[in-house]
Amino acid sequence: MKFEELLQQSNTLLEKIEKINEQIAKIIVKELKDIIPDLEYSIGWTEAGINTICFYSDSYDAISVVRRDNHDYALLGDIIEKTFPNFSGPLRIECPSGIYLPGDKAQSVRERLKKLKDMIL
Repeated sequence: MKFEELLQQSNTLLEKIEKINEQIAKIIVKELKDIIPDLEYSIGWTEAGINTICFYSDSYDAISVVRRDNHDYALLGDIIEKTFPNFSGPLRIECPSGIYLPGDKAQSVRERLKKLKDMIL
């Protein structure tokens, strides 16, 4: 195999990975949008590559929540990783600004993600 062919294979695979991760992110956002209306995503960010799906929410980020009440909060990234252990390998989930969910929202997300786990696409 020529070096140029190796580079082409790498580019082709990386493009496929990025498209698949984009699809995964869109599905998660669609499933959680009624629970976290301003949920958005990116594939990678400044400190992560295309193997990382990042989620953002201005309403539930660390600055907005400021733990202003006595609720227990759960991190969206932790909930996703516990529901889908495959996110703890090369494919990762991050919430760079934090997404802190109060108990009722966290439970709704858990239930929704459990349904998603067995969904046929």
